[in-house]
Amino acid sequence: KAKPGSTVRVELRAALSQSWGKANSGWVVVQCGHKASQRLTVTESKPDSGLFCCDYIVPNIQDEITFSYGYLCFKKTAKLTVS
Repeated sequence: KAKPGSTVRVELRAALSQSWGKANSGWVVVQCGHKASQRLTVTESKPDSGLFCCDYIVPNIQDEITFSYGYLCFKKTAKLTVS
């Protein structure tokens, strides 16, 4: 649960490393209510850690935000209630 305007930390563990020895980046899909989805860039916390993160400022909405990564049977989803 979060309030509009607050900052939440988005983290995921994934085997996204394309360049060993340096921090890589990827993205998660963010869906705010019925608005069009957008990509949110996540960056590896340190080289080869597999932990990708970023800060996200919660928009001024009174709805649910869905964060997702992956496709089909590999898709992972997290929901955030805004109030």
